[in-house]
This record gives sequence, C-alpha cells and structure tokens, in this order.
Amino acid sequence: FVREAERDSHVAVWLVLDCSASMAEPSRSVDGLDKLAYARMLLGCVAAIAQRQGDAFGLVVLGGGKVAFTEASRGPRHLQRVLAQLQRAEPAGSLPDAETLKASLHFAQSPSAIYAASDLLDWPSPLSIALTRLRQMRHDVRVLGLQTQAEVDASFASDLAYRDPEREEGVFRFGADLKDGYRRNREAHFNGVTAQCRKSDMPLTLAAIEQSPIDVLRRWLRRPGR
Repeated sequence: FVREAERDSHVAVWLVLDCSASMAEPSRSVDGLDKLAYARMLLGCVAAIAQRQGDAFGLVVLGGGKVAFTEASRGPRHLQRVLAQLQRAEPAGSLPDAETLKASLHFAQSPSAIYAASDLLDWPSPLSIALTRLRQMRHDVRVLGLQTQAEVDASFASDLAYRDPEREEGVFRFGADLKDGYRRNREAHFNGVTAQCRKSDMPLTLAAIEQSPIDVLRRWLRRPGR
C-alpha cells in the first residue's frame, strides 16, 4: 500500500498525528473509542506496513502547541518505538502555530509519503498550511479526516452540555432547533476542506471512527483514481 506514493523507491514514510484537545471527542455509540484512539490505530497500521516493506518511517505528534518527533528509521525495534510513542500521545491544547510548524518541515527533506490524521475542525489552520507546503515540495501527502457518527448525523443528546476543549467560549447545549444550522455549517466546512485538498492535490479520506478500520485504511492508502 505505502509504496503507491509518487516515488516507488527509497520513500520515507512520515506519520502525522493531530493530538490537539478536540481529538479526545468520544464515540457516542462505541464505549472506550475516541478520535485519538482511532487515529493511533490507523497510523500504527501504516507504520507496520512500512516496516514490512523495508521503508524508513517516523512520527510527528502535534499537540499542546508543540511538535514532537520520532526520527525516521527502519526495523522491528523502531516499529515498537513508534507504536509506544503513539500510545503515549495524549490530547492537549491546540495545534502548534504556523511559525512553529514551518520551522519543523525539515523532517521531510528526502522523498516522503506523509499520512496525516486529524479531525480537520481547525481548517484553514497551521496544519493545512504545512501540509500544502509539503505537497508543493513534491511529497505525497494523504489526509485522513476523522469524525464521530454523532458529528456526521448531528445526533448529539439535547439534554447534555458541551464545551469546545480548545477555546474558552463557555458551555453550549445542542437543542433540536440548532441541528439544521449545525448541519449547514458542517457541510460548508468540509466542502471547503475537500475543495482545498483537491486544489492542492492531496487525497482526502473522510471517515467516522465507528466505521471498519480496515475499510478506512484501504481507502486512505489507495492510489487516487483507483
């Protein structure tokens, strides 16, 4: 799968994990599952495939306003190192700012396949700018946008209160009178994300975390046009 990047030889694989606070959003139908756990699982699968193929692979974790690197390397021991770092990642704060991310793009100097997992709620964002820049540098960039089924369906419970974990704007309730507006705003947002990814030639896979990880992984890794 991973060798279906633009360059088929000596491709470094970079896993980019959005570890901002919003990735802690849980499934409303599957106990113990949240966006971050799902992202960890799929990125771990990509790492295992890269290791099996003999590719170098590394990890970039974005959260709490910081960038944390696990340098690219090869082999089973490195796979265990990357999987351990994925498990240690905890959702916190917001994404790093644009300048911090720009200064970090040196990680992908050689031809790379970049697999970025995020909920894409903050878009345009420093992450979208960085990914677009990496694509302009001729790296193969694949974006995975994760949502809960409740977010997709606007099926939040109306008797609960919600707070944006990355902003200090108070507590909100999700009444039936707000659902139509939420659906329109959500559709407009993700239409914009899709349009920008298409314009930048970055394949985008949107998925709910309740979907089969195998099916989502296949879509994410599939060569565009297939």
